[in-house]
Amino acid sequence: MPCCVIHDALIAAGSSGGPLVDQNREVIGLNTLISKMPGDDTNSSDRGITVKLQYISQMLLGNSKE
Repeated sequence: MPCCVIHDALIAAGSSGGPLVDQNREVIGLNTLISKMPGDDTNSSDRGITVKLQYISQMLLGNSKE
């Protein structure tokens, strides 16, 4: 998925659309969804999927290569 980042940062339910920031507090993308593993009630295997900011910029400016 070249347009996305898969991560294990905690995303509260209902918080999709919020920013994902790096250790320098710079926005790297927008959180879009949470992938849960079946049967895991502890949320320990949750994975967040974030669309990269560069990809969003390309889409908004009409310069998408994908």
